Amino acid sequence: MLSEKDEAKRKRLSEYYCEVRKRRFEQGISIKPISIIGRKLIHPILYCLIILDRLSVGEKLRVIGDKRSSTKNVIYACTHIGGQDVQRVFEAIKSHAYLFLGDPGILYWGVLGTITYLNGAIYLETRDKYDRKIASERAVELLNYGGSLLIFPEGAWNIEPSAPVMGIFGGAIRMARRSGCDIVPVAVELYENTYIVNIGENYKCIEKMNENSQIACLRDKMATLKWEIWERQGIDNRAHMAVISDTEYAESVMNRANYGYTLQDVYETRWQKKQEK
Repeated sequence: MLSEKDEAKRKRLSEYYCEVRKRRFEQGISIKPISIIGRKLIHPILYCLIILDRLSVGEKLRVIGDKRSSTKNVIYACTHIGGQDVQRVFEAIKSHAYLFLGDPGILYWGVLGTITYLNGAIYLETRDKYDRKIASERAVELLNYGGSLLIFPEGAWNIEPSAPVMGIFGGAIRMARRSGCDIVPVAVELYENTYIVNIGENYKCIEKMNENSQIACLRDKMATLKWEIWERQGIDNRAHMAVISDTEYAESVMNRANYGYTLQDVYETRWQKKQEK
């Protein structure tokens, strides 16, 4: 949990930057291609910093599969397990991608927030419908300019012990259809201090397939990649499976990192049937 001071700061900055994004959007200010190029140029430096960060906390990374046919101008759609999964997935994919970041919390400031900004991120407050729309438009702009995107379609950390993937939002599918970009599904899992990443094949959305079917297809691809990790590494060997109840499991996930993100946030921001339109 954040201190009262940091929580107040998080709330203040969240409201401020949300209003800034709305104002810039209404003024017609878009992502500049030069900013994408600049961030690609500094990517090797940030990549090294991410590796150093992992080594400094004694974590390991293993990539057990990488079936990509291209790393340019793609949407990485990844499972979400909390902790340092964002940093470890960035290290695993190696190529540059903007982060689609919901509810940034303490990432509005601090060292990690600075690195995130320098890498390139599309921020949004997930409870704000207008901000979600703006973020989607920004993502399509990025993709149309030749950039890549890393998104976590579950919308929240997976707190269900037996589900490889929770329900997912359809934003990645809509972005892919509008931009014509490939989607690359990715799965990540944590075993004690080792993150295991499995990267799938590029695929394009089938135009004739309806949106709900495409969302289900993407979820199946993400789940298959996660099952491949489980089958190879073992389901019961995962660090968090030492707990017994679903409640203990959820608490163990939330304890992996302190970003000012709570269990209540998970319940409010993850996909729910009533949210799908």
